[in-house]
Amino acid sequence: MAYLLVLKGVSLTVPEGAIVALLGANGAGKTTTLKAISNLLQAERGEVTKGSIVYRGERIDRLNPSLLVRRGVIQVLDEPSMGLAPQLVAEIFDIVQRLHQDEGVSFLLAEQNTTAALRVADYGYILENGRVVLDGGADTLRQNEDVKEFYLGIGMTGRRSYRDVKHYRRRKRWLA
Repeated sequence: MAYLLVLKGVSLTVPEGAIVALLGANGAGKTTTLKAISNLLQAERGEVTKGSIVYRGERIDRLNPSLLVRRGVIQVLDEPSMGLAPQLVAEIFDIVQRLHQDEGVSFLLAEQNTTAALRVADYGYILENGRVVLDGGADTLRQNEDVKEFYLGIGMTGRRSYRDVKHYRRRKRWLA
């Protein structure tokens, strides 16, 4: 019997009133992470260690659902920009930012569009092959050379650079 370990020790913190981005390429484990923490993940074989969301010291699944909706405790968005025109993407992230600023809504965004997500996020986690390989404040991530290279599409010289073998090797060390 073969088991597939999809997520490997992923642990996230979404502070109250924060926007946290869960970033990574297609297949990195973003949606699976959201399903796990929302208790929506079912395994056909093997074991799923269920996650939970804790709000003010209490597990969110133990709180009154109507209270959660009224307060807008945390909104979980999975790829809100997927397949949309840039103008619509900007609009969606403007709405996220307004809800955050005006209503104090916390967000956990799973997103491939690193530029858009880090523009509004306070903090970010980068997933590769089901594990967190890098995390930090949004400003710090935007300035990180690896993030610029692999997710923002610019290298140290300001050019598109995925084709350069030495940079591929640098990314490969994340996966080791």
